[in-house]
Amino acid sequence: AALAAGLFVLSFIAMLPITNRRFILGCNRFYNQLYDKGIVSSIIGGTLLGLGMTLAGSCPTTIFIQMSASVQNSIYTFAGAITGCLAYAILKPIVDKISKPSIEESSNPWISSPYFIMALPLAAMFGILVCSFELLVPWTRDVKMKGSYPSVFEAKAWPPYVAGVIIGCLQVPLLLSFGEVITGSASYSIVVAQMFVGPLKRLSLYAARFKWELKVWLQLFYVCGMVIGGYLSSNVSG
Repeated sequence: AALAAGLFVLSFIAMLPITNRRFILGCNRFYNQLYDKGIVSSIIGGTLLGLGMTLAGSCPTTIFIQMSASVQNSIYTFAGAITGCLAYAILKPIVDKISKPSIEESSNPWISSPYFIMALPLAAMFGILVCSFELLVPWTRDVKMKGSYPSVFEAKAWPPYVAGVIIGCLQVPLLLSFGEVITGSASYSIVVAQMFVGPLKRLSLYAARFKWELKVWLQLFYVCGMVIGGYLSSNVSG
């Protein structure tokens, strides 16, 4: 639902002349990060991420929410994520040598081609998947909802497709204000980057990307918001 909503609102931003420049800026920033990525490294990284999420019961971003809601063992998951990020920051040259990144230059394809041609069919596909999942396995089957609640904030859970649409729509203020798209995973790199000070700077050129700048502050505000939201939600709903 988040992907479908995100693709839809980004298509809308890309089509409007008044917001198209911000869209192109955000895309350029995204594609500039891909110059040292490769097919093999992406497959390995994606596999490790999938295994980690399955074992931990969390994605890198939701760990912050789980910790603020006092979810058992979430602090160990957070410590593991920091440790893994620290190891990668130091070992990146060796990892690159083994995985041999193959994308030497990456440019923004949406400068010459309309974004919505690809995005809207994908949004429709994800929307159909959400509806199919809800018909086959209703979300209330996993979350036992008993009785009625005075307000939505006191409910034990929200429908995942509603929460997903809200998350997807958050792309709009971030992209229009800062030319950035939503991501929480970089917060680990930011934390680790602050460890490489003084003589330790030589240990990781990669960490230098995540020193103090506007994007770092955005990440901190974003993560703090998640922590506060998770704490309030878990306490208000009991």
